[in-house]
Amino acid sequence: MNDYSDRRQSTRYDVTTEVGLTSSAGRTTVLTRDLSKGGLCVMLPAPLTRNELVQIELSLLLGPNAQSEPLVLSARVAWCAQETQDQFQVGVCFADLTEDHETHLETFLEFLRQGFEVGAGDQPE
Repeated sequence: MNDYSDRRQSTRYDVTTEVGLTSSAGRTTVLTRDLSKGGLCVMLPAPLTRNELVQIELSLLLGPNAQSEPLVLSARVAWCAQETQDQFQVGVCFADLTEDHETHLETFLEFLRQGFEVGAGDQPE
């Protein structure tokens, strides 16, 4: 097969959680479908344009009132598909990751493997 799923190079984690997303339309909190070392899939009420640059904010939920500092990553929209009349599934690939970003992202994914939850950063909308 030669479809997109065969080209994945990173393990995907089925994670439905909130993350911050900043695009040309502004900043919002969105739900993820999955997350990997290479990118993530989010659900949006409106489409994004392929190759658009966005910013993603990931935070670990450490308890009822505690979360980690957000990991802020640049990403590029890889694809967008209409899921329902008012829901779009958008896949983004992390872009321009520094070695520090990669280390933090791997730590983040390790926490997911151990059962921690993730959520959106507490930044103003």
